[in-house]
Amino acid sequence: MRRLIALLCVGLMCVISMPTYAFADDDDVGEAVAPLRRNQRAPFDGTLFSTNAAARLLADAEFNLESAQLETDRQLLRQAARFQLEIDRRDIDIVMWETKYTDVLTIRDQQVTYLEDRIEKLARPDHKELIFMGGVAVGMLTVFLTALAVNQINNPSAQ
Repeated sequence: MRRLIALLCVGLMCVISMPTYAFADDDDVGEAVAPLRRNQRAPFDGTLFSTNAAARLLADAEFNLESAQLETDRQLLRQAARFQLEIDRRDIDIVMWETKYTDVLTIRDQQVTYLEDRIEKLARPDHKELIFMGGVAVGMLTVFLTALAVNQINNPSAQ
């Protein structure tokens, strides 16, 4: 009998000392929330969070979402600033090329006007050479006639 009692005691001790597990139902419950109390069985498989841990997890998720949104906005603004800088540079290039084009046209127009004036001067007959030659001829004729007159005055019988 002692053996039976000893065997019964050992058997009860093994059963009592076995850890108890909370086995969840294997049914697919999808997304579910079930509040639990201490020593209560879980109605489904999943992860058990304390209220503080769930609040911290929610706050971290919101913070990460807001942080990602801020980073995205910052990168978007940087890209917009780069594009605006490129647009401004192109606008400056356009203004520079328009100014250069206008200046080149102005210089070309001035050259055309100068050349037209030169052609007009060259097309007009300038009789300076003829006037000079005529003046020399008149001077020589005057000297010749004066010499002839002086010679006639000095020799009246040569007539």
